[in-house]
Amino acid sequence: SEEQFREYVDFLKKCDIFSELNGEEIAALAEVMQEEEFEEDEAILEQGDKDSMMYILRRGGAVACIKGDQGEVEVMQYSVGDYFGEIALLTGESRKASVYAVGRTCCMYISRDTFNRMLGPLKEFLSRNIGKYQKYQEAIAEGARQPEL
Repeated sequence: SEEQFREYVDFLKKCDIFSELNGEEIAALAEVMQEEEFEEDEAILEQGDKDSMMYILRRGGAVACIKGDQGEVEVMQYSVGDYFGEIALLTGESRKASVYAVGRTCCMYISRDTFNRMLGPLKEFLSRNIGKYQKYQEAIAEGARQPEL
């Protein structure tokens, strides 16, 4: 609907990740983004999965957890306007973390094919952030090796 389209445009304009885009690009993006609702604690994406969606948190909250020898460790919290899933979208690698809904949550998402077709210029921006996940995994691995006192 026209109203939903305008809501999407307004929302996407406020997301840091899209600050480089002009009004036309934002409008084109709003047309292809899809939306999905998640219940409390529902997995939005799961570590190890192979898919190619990137998500943007529209309502609610989410947490990222990485499985290690000590079980799952929370490594990141997301709030409205934050995005996740960009590594799988950019590289085609399996998911580096699981992300769970905190409360009732709504996400917008875009597939790799659509992203590449429309948002090639954002690839470089997203690629700069990939290193931070490697640091989380190394920290968790290091923590798992520490002897219990």
